[in-house]
Amino acid sequence: MKVLHILNGDMTLQAFQKAKLKGDFIVWRELLSEGPVLPMVDQKEFWEQRAIFAQTEWGATAADYQQKVLFELALLSTFNCYDEIICWFDHDLVCQFNFLAICQWLENKKQTKTKITLLANQQPAQITDFYAFSDLQIAQLHQLLQTRKTISPSIIQQAAQLWKCYASTDPRSMLKQLSEEVKTTLPYLERAIRLHLKRFPSLQNGLNQTETQLLKTLSQQSIKNKKVLIQKILAQDTELGITDLRLHAYVQRLQPLLYQNGQLALNDIGKQVLEGKMDFMTLQHQQKPIHWGGATNQEYRWDQIQKRLTPSI
Repeated sequence: MKVLHILNGDMTLQAFQKAKLKGDFIVWRELLSEGPVLPMVDQKEFWEQRAIFAQTEWGATAADYQQKVLFELALLSTFNCYDEIICWFDHDLVCQFNFLAICQWLENKKQTKTKITLLANQQPAQITDFYAFSDLQIAQLHQLLQTRKTISPSIIQQAAQLWKCYASTDPRSMLKQLSEEVKTTLPYLERAIRLHLKRFPSLQNGLNQTETQLLKTLSQQSIKNKKVLIQKILAQDTELGITDLRLHAYVQRLQPLLYQNGQLALNDIGKQVLEGKMDFMTLQHQQKPIHWGGATNQEYRWDQIQKRLTPSI
C-alpha cells in the first residue's frame, strides 16, 4: 500500500524518521492560523499572499518560502497516486486550522481511491502525558499510528466549509457551522475555534488572551529580559501552539507597557491596561491591524463577560 504522510512540522519529522515509518512524506510548515488567508486554498493568489505575509511578518525570503513550503506542498497534487494520506496534526489551534485548510484543498478534488486519515485527533488512553508527536518514543509512535481515524467525505466537506468561515469577514460563523458530527470526529476543533475568538482584543481592556498572559506574568515575576519572558509563555502554552515569532511580535506591540526606568517591568500604563482602566487598542501606536483569517483585530472585540465576539463599534 502506497502511503503519503503530511507531517505538522520539523520536530515531528525527526520523530517520524527515527521511527522509520513507511511511506512518503511532506512537512507542512505553514501557520495558517496567523495572517490573512483566502477561502480557496488551491489557487495561485492564496500562496502569493501567504509568501508576502511570511516575508513581511516573519522575515522569510522568497527562496526560503519556495523551498520550505511550496516545494513540499507540490507533492499533494499527486495524492491520487496514494492509497492513503495520513495527516499528523496535534490538538492545538495551529494544527487544527491547518487541517481545515487541507480539507478545503481536498474538497473539490476527484478522489478515486485515496483514503484520508487523521492521526491523534484524540489522545490514546494508553499513552500518558501526550502533548506532541515529538514527545513520543519510537514504540509509542508505532502504537499511535494504529489509532488513526478515517475522515469521511462528509467531514471533509464540513471542515472545508469551516475553513471558508475562518477566511470570511465574520469569524463567529465558525461556531454556527460546527456540527455534532464534526465535533465527534474532531474533538479538539471546537476548543481551537473558541481560542481563536479569544485572540481578538478584549472589550474590557483591548488585550487578547495571550497579551493578558504576558502582562500578568510580568506583573507577578521579576524577569530579566524579553527572551526569558517569551520562554515562560511558550512553556505555559498547551493549546494555542503559539510560536516564538508570534510572541516576539506581541512583545514588540506591548513595549509601551513593558518598560519602567529602562528595566523590563510593567509600567503605570501597563498596570492601568491590565486592570481595565485603559483600553490598549485606543493607544496611538495601535494602528497596524493584525490579520487572523479573513478578519482583523480592529473589526471585532472579545466580550469576557458575555463570552462572545462582538463587532467593534
